Amino acid sequence: MNTLSLIVIMFLVYGFTLLSMRGYAQTYDMKNKANIPNTAGSDVNNEVKEIAPTENTVYVSITGLKLKNSMSILAFFRHAIPSMNQAKKADGNISAEAKKINGIYHTLSVWESEEKMREFIYSGAHLKAIQEFPKIATGKTFGYTTNSLPSWDDVHSLWLDYSIEYGAK
Repeated sequence: MNTLSLIVIMFLVYGFTLLSMRGYAQTYDMKNKANIPNTAGSDVNNEVKEIAPTENTVYVSITGLKLKNSMSILAFFRHAIPSMNQAKKADGNISAEAKKINGIYHTLSVWESEEKMREFIYSGAHLKAIQEFPKIATGKTFGYTTNSLPSWDDVHSLWLDYSIEYGAK
């Protein structure tokens, strides 16, 4: 395969992914973490599916992955697209979206519960992605329970302040 063909394939995969990718998730248990800002009452960004505020809580997860090198992009998208499709169809998923911020591939997903999110991450296409992850990227994750849907800006700010590296104890 010549270089031009490889560039065209990468461009098509990247473009398709930007149009179709909607989120995959992994999380960290924040129940005992102190000084986590309360995002209840924050404005809901139109990018996140609105649900009526209730006394019920939801589990929010944001991940951020940085590719190890430019050649990792094909492997990343090969796992990201099926994982996103799985997330959108997963039992308990309220919303799942993806966004690239400052060179980091982020996902934001909202779940009926942390348990539903964990059922998703350890099954199907996402489980395969987890198994390949160390070869493809480095990453951090943050998850918390709230009674309102946050905006991307709110969640990204929390991710910057409180995320932990995958595999950290």
